[in-house]
Formats: sequence, structure tokens, C-alpha cells
Amino acid sequence: MSLLKDLISTPKGKVSHTKFWANIAYATATVIISVVTYKDKLTWELFVIYLAVVGGSAIASKLVALRYGPESKKEG
Repeated sequence: MSLLKDLISTPKGKVSHTKFWANIAYATATVIISVVTYKDKLTWELFVIYLAVVGGSAIASKLVALRYGPESKKEG
């Protein structure tokens, strides 16, 4: 249960709406890709878009956290 709580909460234990809705979006996209794959209709273009959206979102989130996170405020 702790693993599920970690997916949607901050280190302080509060619910993070950003994490919650991002994980809902990732799960929805994964289910859609799984259904399309099961029906044998998955194209490489659709799979690349899926990877770009999920991977790109994670990378963008990390970059924003590095640039504007609490650690960067201590330096300034």
C-alpha cells in the first residue's frame, strides 16, 4: 500500500494533485496502448508517440524540478 501512496503523495505525506493526475494519464495511455496492441492494430508511429508523451513528460518534469525546485532557491 505504501507504494501506491508514494505514487500520489509528496514526501511530507500530502496528496499531490500533479502526481495523481499524471499517473491517471499514464495509466490511461498504457491501457489504450495495451488494447490497441491486443487488437493487433498498433503501429510504430502510435508507439513512438506514446513513448514520447510518457517519457517526454517525465523528462520535462525532472528538468523543471531541477531548475525551479527547492534546491535551486537556496543557491540564489
